Amino acid sequence: SRVHNNIGEYYWNKGLLDKGCASFSKAYHLNHEMNSSQYGVICCNLGNCYFTVAKQFDKAQQLYEKALQLYPGDPSSYSGLGFVYLKRGDIAKAKIFMMAALKAIPDDPEFLHGLALINFMEKNYEKCIELAKQAINSNGKDIPALMLLAQSYYIIGDPAESIKFWTEIDKVMPSSISSTLALIELYTTIHDD
Repeated sequence: SRVHNNIGEYYWNKGLLDKGCASFSKAYHLNHEMNSSQYGVICCNLGNCYFTVAKQFDKAQQLYEKALQLYPGDPSSYSGLGFVYLKRGDIAKAKIFMMAALKAIPDDPEFLHGLALINFMEKNYEKCIELAKQAINSNGKDIPALMLLAQSYYIIGDPAESIKFWTEIDKVMPSSISSTLALIELYTTIHDD
């Protein structure tokens, strides 16, 4: 089943999520002769499928919790639970799990933009900006971090910085209508003043 998990990770990383999930599911059901930490990784990967693809957050939560029982301290499972709680609006619990993930891997862009998003939702824009910039330092094309920066700078009244990050999003995702519309709105706002 380790082979199926590895195939699933290959497909997942290529953006072929359905194929990845099918392989993770096979790995989960063929867990013979596997140590608990390897099985925990498979549970986390399958949890990602239920969260991202199927949008079944209860099932994702169960799998992330099982992953942590089998592989204590797994930062990806902590992050997964953080996003589940964030989706449910439980920001306090989301923050606890996201901080646990970041403690294990302090420069992981997904964990950083996850905590940045939590700070954005708490209206702590300065901390959001700090964390999102750290995510960008780890991965210059981290779209969620770029969006959080663009939106945070807009909210705190710095349209020039907001434009800078919307422009960066437009470079990374040239077909993004949201970045084009944001830039039009910002340029219109600046020229109306």
